[in-house]
Amino acid sequence: MWASATLGELAVLLGNASEAERFYSDAAGVPGVSYFQLDSMRSQLRLYEMLQFNPDPVAAAMRQIEAAFPFQSVPPQPSRKVVIASGHMIDRADRAAPRFPPEQEHAVAERIASVLDDWDIGPADLAITSAARGADILVAERCLERGARVRIHLPLPTAQFVDESVRLANSDWEDRFFDLLGRCAEVVHQRERLGEPPRGVSVFERNNRWMIGTAEVEADVDQARGAARRLHALLVWDGSSAGDNPGGTSHFADEVRRLGGRRAVINPLDPGG
Repeated sequence: MWASATLGELAVLLGNASEAERFYSDAAGVPGVSYFQLDSMRSQLRLYEMLQFNPDPVAAAMRQIEAAFPFQSVPPQPSRKVVIASGHMIDRADRAAPRFPPEQEHAVAERIASVLDDWDIGPADLAITSAARGADILVAERCLERGARVRIHLPLPTAQFVDESVRLANSDWEDRFFDLLGRCAEVVHQRERLGEPPRGVSVFERNNRWMIGTAEVEADVDQARGAARRLHALLVWDGSSAGDNPGGTSHFADEVRRLGGRRAVINPLDPGG
């Protein structure tokens, strides 16, 4: 949807009314397109209207967006707060240097609950995370307990993701993963929404940036309207700058530093510290 909208905006900038109409029609017609997404496209086009910039392409694009609104339900209220979360997976039994030992799961879950209590996370709020065993699932479960909406971003097809990031011998993580997917407000798959990643780009790094970009949009990154106060980043992280693979928690930590807003870090090796 956003790719088509971007091509439509490029057509507006180039003054091509027929291309603008076609691409915005594609964007507005994507199954599941939301009121928010349509309104975001309309807001950008209204800026061009106010500037009286390329009025014919702008009008052609606007017709396509306006035509899609009658098929939308009542627009949802914006999320009061947006929590974005990531962190280490529970260690496998053969891990040489402990990072998130299984015996620390309960203590970390309690600290996550405490942070969410401090932030007063509840039914008016949105949490965005992935669904790997450990930090991701723990945060999502705690948010659901508070009635918050949870949006899951999966970097890989479900079966592959379960093999790489969920399944652990003699544990219930796989059951909890599928239970979580059934209870979340939305589960989105990277390849379905964004297509294949460019060559050499880690799907996990891409997922981090996708989640962060989504959080920025959901929180409305107009600082004058208090977006920074609405953004909350929660990391379950031992503070190490070297991850096992690209796109790990250290990469996520680097990416969220620019967001502003509130930030909490829970060290799974010392959850009470």
